[in-house]
Amino acid sequence: MESYNSNGGELYRALCSIVGSSNVSDSVAVTITYGFDASPTPPSQPDFVVLPREVIQIKHILELANRHQLPVTTLSGGVNVAGNAIPTQGGIVLDLKWMNKILEVNTDAAYVLIEPGVTYDELTAELARKGFRCQIPTSPGGTSPLAQQLLNPSGSLVNRHQDSIIGLEVVLPNGEIIRTGSAAFSSSGFFLRYGPYPDLTGLFCCSYGTLGVITKASIRIYPVNEDIKLLIAAFDSFSSSVNFVKEVCRRNIAEHAIIWNKHLYKTYEIKSSADNRLEIPTVLYEDPRKSDPDLPYNIVTIHMSGFKEDMETHERVVGKVTAECRGKLLSKNERERLLLPAIKSWEKFYLKYHIPTMDQVKKYGLGRYVPWIVIGEPKDIVEIEKESIESMNELGLRPICYYSMPFDYGRAIFFRIFSYIDPRERETMGKVRELYMNMFDSAMRKYGVNPYRHRWGQSKLYQTGGYQLLLRSIKNLVDPNNIMNPGIGIF
Repeated sequence: MESYNSNGGELYRALCSIVGSSNVSDSVAVTITYGFDASPTPPSQPDFVVLPREVIQIKHILELANRHQLPVTTLSGGVNVAGNAIPTQGGIVLDLKWMNKILEVNTDAAYVLIEPGVTYDELTAELARKGFRCQIPTSPGGTSPLAQQLLNPSGSLVNRHQDSIIGLEVVLPNGEIIRTGSAAFSSSGFFLRYGPYPDLTGLFCCSYGTLGVITKASIRIYPVNEDIKLLIAAFDSFSSSVNFVKEVCRRNIAEHAIIWNKHLYKTYEIKSSADNRLEIPTVLYEDPRKSDPDLPYNIVTIHMSGFKEDMETHERVVGKVTAECRGKLLSKNERERLLLPAIKSWEKFYLKYHIPTMDQVKKYGLGRYVPWIVIGEPKDIVEIEKESIESMNELGLRPICYYSMPFDYGRAIFFRIFSYIDPRERETMGKVRELYMNMFDSAMRKYGVNPYRHRWGQSKLYQTGGYQLLLRSIKNLVDPNNIMNPGIGIF
């Protein structure tokens, strides 16, 4: 595709006529800020940054882009860590931050209808006023819940609250506006995902903006229960932790459970000195396989809610399952002695559904976060944990952090391992990328794991046979000019 350096040219004027000149920029000072994120993905500038405020404006923008075969990349919250919103082929970046309305909180059908610019902080605050909450976020409060849920594979990270997205409004590349689920009928609301026709909502999940622009989404919400508990279980092995989360999730006891390795839960103890230097716990630079009599190998956080009588019973059951899996529920004194900074953050996370941004920022002071992620069967994830730590340890990486959690009531386990790397150390960064590719190829070959998210330049779709052919056929039908995020490399 050609470059579109307009300098006030025809395309620039056309975009201004759609959204107003104050909402369009081709200034290098502006466009360069949209060309990178926290990932090691090579930077790339768009030619235009456009900030629409209405669905009809997006319709006209896509019609214009389609006529001129101009690439379009969509951005909502802007808190990106995977390179999926970098405009690698230039064109337009659609920044949807001004489309930030909470359009409906339906407490009868238990859903909220939002635009892409709504943040978790805004959503959770509004829902709390109604006595409701959404799925527990896994990103800071300034991120977009719509964007995060779209990147989950037609479901969610958490145990009980699956398939958070019910229905969508989408502007297709040709400008046509469609709605999925019950809202496909003009007389109906966004209350039902599955019905008499095929589920098209899932088609747009994990599509990374390659099939259209999502302008509205209905997301499941849940009443805030009478009692909420955060239990902490300690284990001396990863296998014991995995067995534990399988048991408490399959029996529908826990709403959410995360396994944290000791290096990761100790990152909460990073402090900033008076002269802005990081004070880092020494344990972060030790071998993560090394046993420590004072620190559990893994911590598991267990979130439960319900009526008080239920929670008292469930807490006793969790204690029983913990003991059966050779673990220990930590007392209040033990939690404060071992985990006080982490506990303060987790309480905000689990009890107020908010991740403090500063907790994330302090960790990034260690370097650039570069993760390796897979999903597999529980027994295989136990072996993968051992092999991945060994591989990263041989490369001399520190710290080696990981966390893991159940999918679909423990039928599968998500596993993310990473280190923080100085972005100036390009040789190390290159070795890490190569290592991750080798680790993934090995894990697929030996254990049949699946990738969790599509990574720029690391697509495994070619291995899916007829599935890939079907997706390409859909893409060619919906976006024959391939204008929607063409550089992401899915199709």
